[in-house]
Amino acid sequence: MYLKFGKHSDKSVEVIILKDPAYTAWILTVRDPKGRLAIVKSEAQRLIRIFDAKPLVRICQGRECTNPATRLTVYSDYVYAPMWWCDDCDPYQMGSRDGKLSLIKTYYDAFLHHNMYRTPKSALKDLVKTIAMEKGLSKRVGQKDAEEFFGRL
Repeated sequence: MYLKFGKHSDKSVEVIILKDPAYTAWILTVRDPKGRLAIVKSEAQRLIRIFDAKPLVRICQGRECTNPATRLTVYSDYVYAPMWWCDDCDPYQMGSRDGKLSLIKTYYDAFLHHNMYRTPKSALKDLVKTIAMEKGLSKRVGQKDAEEFFGRL
């Protein structure tokens, strides 16, 4: 589905979710959307459920752990060095500062982190891209890549 309005007119919802999560957040927070925006919001919610359901391909970084990762942590003020964890390992076991980590499992968790710590939009974009890449997205995100990621091709 392609947007027919706004700054992303003629871009697909898949691409917007992956490349502009701040704009996606705006779409999702519109109360009682009408017309085309209501359809786009519904599609964005559906695609985010697909995003969240995809498993991470990364292995847990816990000590001597070989389980698949199910979540990541980032420091409240820095999203560029995520640590990947399974549900059995303690994110603080590697010496992280107590109480300073955000636990992120879903696309919405990335939004919450961004809103809570008022990180720049670019940090939110990088965080979503990092999660998506660990779920199998290629490094470059074009229309075909986005469609493959969400299972459209």
